[in-house]
Amino acid sequence: MLGSDGGPIKRSEVILFPKNKNKTLFRSLPPEMQELISQRKNWYEALLEYRDGLAHRIPLYIPPYTVLQKDVKAYNDLEKRKYEAILRGDENEYNKIKAKMSEKEKWAPQIMHSFSEKARPILFHAQMIVDMKTLFELCDAMCNALDDLVYTEG
Repeated sequence: MLGSDGGPIKRSEVILFPKNKNKTLFRSLPPEMQELISQRKNWYEALLEYRDGLAHRIPLYIPPYTVLQKDVKAYNDLEKRKYEAILRGDENEYNKIKAKMSEKEKWAPQIMHSFSEKARPILFHAQMIVDMKTLFELCDAMCNALDDLVYTEG
């Protein structure tokens, strides 16, 4: 395969999900593989958003707990009462409220990379399974495309 300049393909041209340029590798793939990659574009962009954020600017955040949506209002009310107990110096009330709050706190294997970039929490294990399934699907399709190339050329 030749690069866009007619010489050996450059590392910067080896990309399966091209945006506007660097489509050398993509264009060389069979139409079925191009279609599969095009169908997985949203998956790739979401993965890339997390990867870029983690690699360049935002450390991974693993929340110590989460509060179910149905409990958020009650939890926030307890938080306010806990703060008021601190201001009054009522340690007993503070501890009671803190115990009630911890009953509403649930741990979930989720990650988040930003609170300000419209990021959403992702369930870590479930996302890993989906990502691996997608990667296996793409790898299998690529192996089939390479097999077809070998058998048609050789």
